[in-house]
Amino acid sequence: MKKADTRTKVYTRTDWEDENVQIAMSRGTPVSKLIELARSENELVRVEVGGNPNTPKEILIILSKDDFYHVRAAVAKNPSTPQEIIIALSEDEIDDVKEAILFNPNTPSEILDKYVNNDLWFIKDRVARHSNASHQTLERISKNELSFLRSSVASNSSASPDILVELSKDKDFWVRCEVALNPNTPKETLIKLSKDKKWRVRADVARNLNTPIEVLIELSKDRREFVRMHVAENPNTPKEIIVKLSRDILASVRGVIARNKNTCQEILAKLAKDISWAIRSCVASNRGASSELLAELAKDRNKYVRRDVAMNQSTSIETVEILTKDKARIVRERAIERMKNKK
Repeated sequence: MKKADTRTKVYTRTDWEDENVQIAMSRGTPVSKLIELARSENELVRVEVGGNPNTPKEILIILSKDDFYHVRAAVAKNPSTPQEIIIALSEDEIDDVKEAILFNPNTPSEILDKYVNNDLWFIKDRVARHSNASHQTLERISKNELSFLRSSVASNSSASPDILVELSKDKDFWVRCEVALNPNTPKETLIKLSKDKKWRVRADVARNLNTPIEVLIELSKDRREFVRMHVAENPNTPKEIIVKLSRDILASVRGVIARNKNTCQEILAKLAKDISWAIRSCVASNRGASSELLAELAKDRNKYVRRDVAMNQSTSIETVEILTKDKARIVRERAIERMKNKK
């Protein structure tokens, strides 16, 4: 017997810990068991079956008509739900079910278009972020008076270059930040944003993998450390710029390079001799550091550097064994723990 819709019922922790609820929730539950649980009188079990991506299409069709609206909402969110069911649920009498559709990555654009006139801001926000939102819908929301909605459009990987170009001129710098990060933003626009008066915008340009090399070179000279840090993190930054940034006056910039497992051994070797123990510690914990370099750092005067060497999975067992006899207790403990785990 199915339960009628109720918005006032409160479920306890015990309800959610029910064995069948947990089984229905598990992605490893066999399909045959999910089919069986779909007939459960416990509405929470049916909710979890309806939300399980392994539930068969024919069962999702049945559950999409369940009397308990939470079950229908779970089906509406399920990425395995067929589009025809999503379309049918978009006409559901319960708003929560219709809103749940917005969380489904397969919701078609024609359904999303229906929500653009909704008065609730969070509904518009979900549409603005949805990868299937149509160009017309995104363009319309991009002109909304609420800046966070424009920002959501700017962050959408489906937003077209022409929309992003317009949003790059937005008065709200958070919107411009999202444009700077978007993979669809034209290079010409990234070049303009690299000169933005707000350092956060410039920093996000430095993070974009499509940012031209010449722009990264210019941003490596930026007065703001966070901009230079993101240049150091960008895998497209030329080696000569990484070398330059590894000598940056600020430890925060050098630290980014010291932590990066893709940093070449030549640069790591130089950073292993950095005046700041924090930078040497970053190298000591870097999985990309060679066992030879880590063996050298195992002799560092700072106990925290030696501790990080002991914890690094790239450190040779021979070096770890030496550290089990270190004068500092914190180093010995980590080295002994590492030796035990190795066994």
